[in-house]
Amino acid sequence: MKQILILSCSALALSIAAAHAGDSNNVYLQQSSSGSVYGNSAVITQSGDNNIAGSQWSAPDFNAVLEQNGTKNRIVIDQNGSDMVKRVRQNGNFSSLKVEQKGPGGAGVTNPYPDQRVWNVIQTTEPGIAQTGNHKANRTKITQRGGERNVVGTVHQHNNLAGPIDSGDRNLAVIDQKGNRNGANINGVPPRVADPIPVGALATPYIVPSQHGGQLIQIGSGNTTRVTQHGNDNNFRASSIGKDNKVLIEQKSDASYARVELDGDANQAEVEQRGMSQWADIRFDTGDGNRFRTYQKGFGNFIDLTGSGHDSLFEFKQDTSTNIISANLSGDNNLMRIHQKGGDNNVVDMSGATNTGSNNRLYYLQDGDNNMLVSLLTGDDNRQKVHQKGGSNMTQIVVNGDGNKLHATQKGNMNNIDVAQTGNGNSSVISQGGDLALPSFGDSLF
Repeated sequence: MKQILILSCSALALSIAAAHAGDSNNVYLQQSSSGSVYGNSAVITQSGDNNIAGSQWSAPDFNAVLEQNGTKNRIVIDQNGSDMVKRVRQNGNFSSLKVEQKGPGGAGVTNPYPDQRVWNVIQTTEPGIAQTGNHKANRTKITQRGGERNVVGTVHQHNNLAGPIDSGDRNLAVIDQKGNRNGANINGVPPRVADPIPVGALATPYIVPSQHGGQLIQIGSGNTTRVTQHGNDNNFRASSIGKDNKVLIEQKSDASYARVELDGDANQAEVEQRGMSQWADIRFDTGDGNRFRTYQKGFGNFIDLTGSGHDSLFEFKQDTSTNIISANLSGDNNLMRIHQKGGDNNVVDMSGATNTGSNNRLYYLQDGDNNMLVSLLTGDDNRQKVHQKGGSNMTQIVVNGDGNKLHATQKGNMNNIDVAQTGNGNSSVISQGGDLALPSFGDSLF
């Protein structure tokens, strides 16, 4: 085992390259500069297994880090094997971190130890610095290829840049994982070790959120997160706090879990999942003018929305059968479009007591047989539009408030609709067995 510690302090730019071949090597780095136009640069290459860039696993070296202080710093790490990057600290402005890990594979389904790991990355900026040109406050790109049970533990980006947000992305994080069971271990429990439980109507998918902790946190304005995971049983959690932030998560194959947490105004979140038994979990605290879009293609998928806000857009689309959408939303002047297409036994559940607000517009479209829609809404001047096409579909609408409107049509045989409106100035238009000209709520989904 080799251990290398690099310390440098300079007012000029400093570039360091280190290469190691073999197993169980460690690299620590501390670079500091002031007033440099170009900043510091470090390139680390490790080949073999059990190599570490940053802190060791054991307590004696826990304070060791890859640390850069100053402006326009850069760290590039290339690891070939079952290796780890741990405790990266970049303090300053316009820093970048690039990690590429290529693992051999073979962690197995029950082995709790990941092939490749990136733990505890923190990038911060100094307050009040103006952004110029295409320079990002911080940039992180993590690529993990090969292997299984790859981990991105926690990546934390915090910017305090001044100037207009529309001058470009502030923090930028791009994460690309290939393989199965990627995410993070929680209390020694790897992602998805339990046997799957079949997903049925109103059932809960088998993925347990407490076992899924791969996380990226961005604080500030104008940030962008892009996550792509290829393979089965993956998970990721993205948290964004601030204004005008973007979170984009794409998961391919089966049984993956994505959680998006937003806090602030004018944020955007998009989740795309292709495969079976996928779970998109969307949480947002108070915020206005946000935009959420989720697309799932496959069987037994689940979308879960909980939050409070105003003047926001929600678009959810599911293709094929046995899918579930559950929403608990409070706020005013929101627009929600839900489309379940081309399948049977789909469920839209909006029966939560927190579905409250006024001047909201809700559009539901279900195409197939044996579908179910349940909606409980409290508030005034809301509009709901329901269209079910197929046989043996069921709709239950309960509305409490004044001036609410419902337009519903069911085309097919043996359909059932139950509507209860309490309040003044409410209206319902219902058609069964044929098409009905319904008011438009804007452009169709996607």
